[in-house]
Amino acid sequence: MSSSAQALDPDLSARSREQAEKIASGRDELTLARVRAAGAGDRRAQRWLAEAVLADVRTVARSLSRCSVEADDAAQFAIIQVLAAAARFEGRSSVRHWARRVATLAVLKHQRRVRSRQAREQALEPTLLEPPRGASAPSLGEALPRSLREYLAELPQEQAEVLILKHALGHSVPEIAELTDSSPNTVKSRLRLGTKELRRRVRQDTFTGGSR
Repeated sequence: MSSSAQALDPDLSARSREQAEKIASGRDELTLARVRAAGAGDRRAQRWLAEAVLADVRTVARSLSRCSVEADDAAQFAIIQVLAAAARFEGRSSVRHWARRVATLAVLKHQRRVRSRQAREQALEPTLLEPPRGASAPSLGEALPRSLREYLAELPQEQAEVLILKHALGHSVPEIAELTDSSPNTVKSRLRLGTKELRRRVRQDTFTGGSR
């Protein structure tokens, strides 16, 4: 089993949550050396790093994904990208902050690849685009007529992305602009339009009782 696959084993995370928390928050010389060792291909260091950042990577993947299957795929891709980027870790921030940033870029990249592949499949053979739908994700907004995840899924992808990056993951407008390869003004516009449309849909559902 590869180190990235081992890292996605929930049993590994459960055994050392306290240790992983300490590692993820660290910025000392030993932590820096071990992260770089992971980047150089040291299997033991790779497993150590993957286990330390797994919870944060999963949080990013779940926040930016529209279903649990997509989130799992994105998390695995993001873990691989974190390990690949480890050799460039300079210790200017905690391992956690660095890993969340790398994971965010990786998840967005993964989603773009998935959308691109789906678009090609749709152009070639529309009947292929009828995958079975998984179980609905847990509600993120209990006071709303429907779950927040449902509302976000109805927005244009670019608007949903910036709303999640801003309000769920706490990124600033300049950070979102860098992560999405857009200008700050574009990000502000997407935030404004996304928020307006989200509120419109909530008001409409509140008035109609949430029926569709």
